[in-house]
Amino acid sequence: MKAIITLLSILLVSGCVVQINAADYGEWTESQQTLSIDAQSFKELEIEAGSGVLNIIGDTNTKQIRVEATVGNYAELTSDFELTLEAKGSKKAKLTSKFDRGLRFFSGKAPYIDLTVFVPADIALKVNDGSGHITIKNIHDNLVIDDGSGDIALHKVVGNISIDDGSGSITMEDITGNSTINDGSGSIAMEHITGNSSINDGSGNITLFKLNGSLLLKDGSGHIDAKDIVGSVNIDDDSGNLTLKNILGNTQIEDGSGDSDIFDVRGNLNIKDNSGNIYIKGVSGAVTIDDGSGGISVNDAGSLTITESGSGSLKIKDIHGPVKVDD
Repeated sequence: MKAIITLLSILLVSGCVVQINAADYGEWTESQQTLSIDAQSFKELEIEAGSGVLNIIGDTNTKQIRVEATVGNYAELTSDFELTLEAKGSKKAKLTSKFDRGLRFFSGKAPYIDLTVFVPADIALKVNDGSGHITIKNIHDNLVIDDGSGDIALHKVVGNISIDDGSGSITMEDITGNSTINDGSGSIAMEHITGNSSINDGSGNITLFKLNGSLLLKDGSGHIDAKDIVGSVNIDDDSGNLTLKNILGNTQIEDGSGDSDIFDVRGNLNIKDNSGNIYIKGVSGAVTIDDGSGGISVNDAGSLTITESGSGSLKIKDIHGPVKVDD
């Protein structure tokens, strides 16, 4: 039960990096290849891809895995890639798509393999991708992505998601399941998420909208904008402005630098801030602030405790319970 195209050649390079002049390898060519395999018994598809676009589409009506590939390459390097789809036991299939470049780097257009993969919607995916955009939609099982570079877009996934990403933006929409993201650089946007979200981000702006589940976020740099979250929120932010609005749950923030604007929290709010202005309006529970420097404004809160006000102005209005301020 195997569909396979294997085209391999070996370039041995010892102790050096080879810079390739694209003109030395003839005309640029593009070819199409198609692979398919019966997938009725498979529970997981593993994908190992090098460079190129990867589109994965789940279909509730299909019982096979079908791959449509476009290979861009030079005429004299047409035997320099591997494209295979095969069974790995009775429960798993593997798709391999990569070039055997050794340590060569192209001065012109680099070879690529673009893939469109049609799969049963209820198959789990494990993706190891080198570079290029990834789009995945309509999957009803767990998803694991290890990506070097390139944008990632996920739509309509029902299952737990794990992403380890080097660089490139991440977009997630209509997700049901827990999400774990470890991101080096690039923006993150999540919308209509049902499930707990854990994000460890190096740099890049983060936009979160309509999350139904807890949020655990550790961010290096970049702005954070989070709205309409039903669940507890815990944010550790090194630098960048922070905006939170309409949070149903207890909220804890540890902020290095940057302004914090927080609106409409139904729960308690605890902030430890190093520098930057803090503006708070509409917190039903207790507000606790430990501030290094920057102005503080609190309007409409259940109670207020400022354990360290640091330097900067202080404005307080409409606090419905005890107020305690320690200079």
